[in-house]
Amino acid sequence: MRGGPPPPPGMRGGPGGPPPPGGAPMMPEKKQIIPGKKMRQLNWTKIPPRKLEGTVWKKVDDEKIKLPIEKLEELFCAQEAKPMVAQVKEPANKEVILLDRKKWQNMSIMLSRFPSPPEELSQAILKLDETSFDLDSLQALRQFTPEPEEVSAIKEHVQAEGSDRLGKPEKYFLSVMKIPQLEKRLNSWVFQRSFDVLEQDVKLV
Repeated sequence: MRGGPPPPPGMRGGPGGPPPPGGAPMMPEKKQIIPGKKMRQLNWTKIPPRKLEGTVWKKVDDEKIKLPIEKLEELFCAQEAKPMVAQVKEPANKEVILLDRKKWQNMSIMLSRFPSPPEELSQAILKLDETSFDLDSLQALRQFTPEPEEVSAIKEHVQAEGSDRLGKPEKYFLSVMKIPQLEKRLNSWVFQRSFDVLEQDVKLV
């Protein structure tokens, strides 16, 4: 005989499958929500559809509930890792500049002609030591005398942090600002030295 007996009910190839355990109908697949941002990993256990019977989730209809998706994404999105930026620390011995940048540069050039430190230059000016300066040097020094606001800035810095990190122009001002009537002293000294040079020129004629 061709063919054979029909398969028993419930077996593969039969007219249908066995009903779910307990007779509960299978839940339809819920619509998958794809967030616009990468979300945090939540350590929870997903309830399989066959175990929803008897729970509150059985009655929830996702299509009818309006959730603030954008707000939820903002609250629970994964934080993006920011690239590490190496912080460049300034050298501990970097010079502190308190004067106008252009004036500071010009003073640095002027002071570079003197091998002596600012304290010795100040003492030579105070004593009117003619062996320390020629006329050109005095005329250069006369161009740079500290203004009141510069004196205040230097004093405030020295009181707060000391004078070790001051640049050479600031250290020079720190030394000479203690000399009484500095500008008049330099002007008078330049006039005297100019007169001496003029007198010598006249004698040579």
